[in-house]
Amino acid sequence: MEWEKSVLQKTIGKLTSELEEQTGKRKHLLEGIQGEEDMIKTLKIVINETETRTAIDVAQLLKAANEKK
Repeated sequence: MEWEKSVLQKTIGKLTSELEEQTGKRKHLLEGIQGEEDMIKTLKIVINETETRTAIDVAQLLKAANEKK
C-alpha cells in the first residue's frame, strides 16, 4: 500500500510539473501572438498615414501646378 501511494505521488508530481511547463509554453506563445497583433496594428496605422500623406502631397502639387497656370 505504501509503495502504491509513493508511485501515485511521484506520478502526480511528474504530471503536475509537465502541466506547469506546458502552461508556461502556452503563455509564452500567447504573448508572442499578442505582440504580433500589436505590430500588425501599428503597421496598418503607418500604412494608412503614409497613404494619406501621399494623397495630401499629390493634392498640394496639383494645386501648385494649377496656380502657376
